[in-house]
Amino acid sequence: MEEIEELGDLHVQSNVRNPQLVIVAQLLQQIATMQNIDELLRWIAQAIVQFTDAQVVQFWSQQANRVGEYSTDLRTIVCQDVLLPQHFIINFQTEALATRMLQEQHGPTLLQVENIFYSHQAILVKRYGLNYCSGYFIHSRTLLPPMRNDTSTGKIATPLKMAAVFFFRQPPSQKLLFALGYILEHMLQAAKQHGLLCYPAHSSPTTTPLTSLQPSLAELIPQRLTSWHGSPHLSLLFALPSKQARHVHTAIDGQRNIQELAQLTGLDIDTIYTALQELLGQQRIRLCEPGGQPIDSMLLLNAS
Repeated sequence: MEEIEELGDLHVQSNVRNPQLVIVAQLLQQIATMQNIDELLRWIAQAIVQFTDAQVVQFWSQQANRVGEYSTDLRTIVCQDVLLPQHFIINFQTEALATRMLQEQHGPTLLQVENIFYSHQAILVKRYGLNYCSGYFIHSRTLLPPMRNDTSTGKIATPLKMAAVFFFRQPPSQKLLFALGYILEHMLQAAKQHGLLCYPAHSSPTTTPLTSLQPSLAELIPQRLTSWHGSPHLSLLFALPSKQARHVHTAIDGQRNIQELAQLTGLDIDTIYTALQELLGQQRIRLCEPGGQPIDSMLLLNAS
């Protein structure tokens, strides 16, 4: 694969101690040469397959058309085994998994392939060493353009919602899951900074100061949830949140609003929002009005 060669002189291997650092370092060197978001997604998928134990990487996106209909589109796929028949892992079951991730706005830490495919399909997939699956949900207020090679009419730039799906031979470690999250986070940041994603006309990539926030948003009160409400099919352990999210989660007492959390934790507002969005995405918290009435979490999820 030509793009793999661009990753540098390192040999193809999956036993790199800190693959996230290797990949992000190479990404920062290569990002300026990339012409569109799908080129970046392809590069990242190939890098993950090269430097980690992931056997297959898929990126799925939610895309809208001009009449307001949404579809789940496969943006790219990279397989370590070039002999793996594509229809084994590009079918309505994997599309359904990606769609569920996009709808529920989180990804499972671990699923066995038997939980995704019918029994006879799972047997075939396992013959190629694909035994486990994990995923991440990626979102942003920035707009994701349609695929350049998409000949269907009417597709438009859509607020970014993506599902990154990974297949493994062995159960991935928490360290590897963290590394994948780190890579995806930096991928999104690089895409924004280098113009591979665009901002809505009414917004910009500049930091929003706390004092300029709408009072209703700054006064919302996060409350912890004692249980998550995911699909029974995906009701497994979820990836632990980031250090900042853990810090914010600890500070949440059901009484402090967002502004008070920012003051208490000493975190800047962008970090607070990122942490809250992570906790919302994993259904660890909900947002309430000052009077205690729960509100639609999309108000904050769409705020950055």
